[in-house]
Amino acid sequence: MQGAEAKYQEWLTQSPRKVASELRKQPEITRGFVRFLFGATNTRGVLVWVSNLIAGGEEPEAFLQELQKTNPVSPICREVWTEGQYFYRCRDCEMSPSSSVCSSCFKAADHENHDFVFETSVYGGCCDCGNVQAWKPEGFCPCHTGKYSEDVLLHLPEALRTVALGVYDELFSQLMLMYDKEPMSPSATAIVSWMRSVGANEAFMHLTRMSLFAGTNPPVTKLLQACLAMEPYFKRGEDENPLLFLILEAISDPSFKGKLMKIYIEAYPQFVESMLKFSKVNVVYKLSPQLFSIEPLVWTAVCEDGLLDVLIREVTSMFKQLSVTDSAGRSHVDLSRPVMSRRNWFAFSNDLQTALDHTNVSRLVLTQRADLLQRFLELLRMGHEIDPTTREVAAHVEYESTTWNAAYSFDSELSRCSANLIKCLENSSGQISLADFQRVIKMVSEVLFDPLPDDFAIVDW
Repeated sequence: MQGAEAKYQEWLTQSPRKVASELRKQPEITRGFVRFLFGATNTRGVLVWVSNLIAGGEEPEAFLQELQKTNPVSPICREVWTEGQYFYRCRDCEMSPSSSVCSSCFKAADHENHDFVFETSVYGGCCDCGNVQAWKPEGFCPCHTGKYSEDVLLHLPEALRTVALGVYDELFSQLMLMYDKEPMSPSATAIVSWMRSVGANEAFMHLTRMSLFAGTNPPVTKLLQACLAMEPYFKRGEDENPLLFLILEAISDPSFKGKLMKIYIEAYPQFVESMLKFSKVNVVYKLSPQLFSIEPLVWTAVCEDGLLDVLIREVTSMFKQLSVTDSAGRSHVDLSRPVMSRRNWFAFSNDLQTALDHTNVSRLVLTQRADLLQRFLELLRMGHEIDPTTREVAAHVEYESTTWNAAYSFDSELSRCSANLIKCLENSSGQISLADFQRVIKMVSEVLFDPLPDDFAIVDW
């Protein structure tokens, strides 16, 4: 170790480009050298060094420009927009109600005679152009084909790939340490900004993905927690979280969305806890649509990772934590809480609605998961008598309460979730048996209304 540090110290006196050339001959020690740099110079100096290291001894800017000429363009658009920006939806091209594309991709594609709308973003989003899981190929723009024509790393020599991965592995390691000490660390922000800048080249963005999701406990797990810790510092419509944007850009490659899904489900209780504490859910508003709108991904998560169990449990838990008992002994959601009036809970009910929007998921609940249906109906029951009102006869009421707005929104949002199950029943086409249909009707009656008689039966099926 002492010998290595002596070598690193000697390298520090040489030009970065010369050291980068030498490091290509022994790329396995890259991470150790980058770790040494963090103790030997400031963050700005580290970024100058790593810019040269990934260029392999060439001038960094010229190297990236030349690589861009030979490297394939990203087959999927990585445009991420913020609140207030325009985007497009096309009912002829979208694969789910959450699918959308940026203005540039929409205008470059052929949507003549299509049923489309353009909207102003409320929470931000990502472009789905080129993503075959979210947008039909005939609606892709010429720049985004949906598939790579060749290996994205083909034009990077193997030694240089090893050097770059060593750089990224250590940068992510240092990022986690920085965020642990200070959620809004200026040094961490500088590193993330550098990664996003270099990541404009698809080869280096792919290396970023590989490092971000590497290992049994990948950096993205802890960086999601860092995003949550930064929630209080960002105001809607103003500054955006660069770390969250880096994660969004990384999962533009669909193969990495599956890797994030498992981590995201495990972290989901923390998202609810953060919303109740800070009344902010930017992480959920931006990441959930990228995951829960993709039917194959959701189906795998439901079957293997208990996605629906988690969503129903956490949404129910959230409303229980927001409940109070009034003077009449009735328990109901406290509509005066800021979380309810600001409607930040929408993000979580919308996640549940999006998951149930997939027909095979709704059918699973109706035919095979009676336990989930029971818990979902109990969630719906929380909407009963949600806005109890006592007539005031002893004093003049100058202003009427506006809590009914939150009550209406609560009922409306949960109705959207149940509408997916009703639609699945209506369009069952023989895929739901008479016995299942009768069981569902009985359960709905028992949980939400009055029990049906034992000899209840549906005729003329």
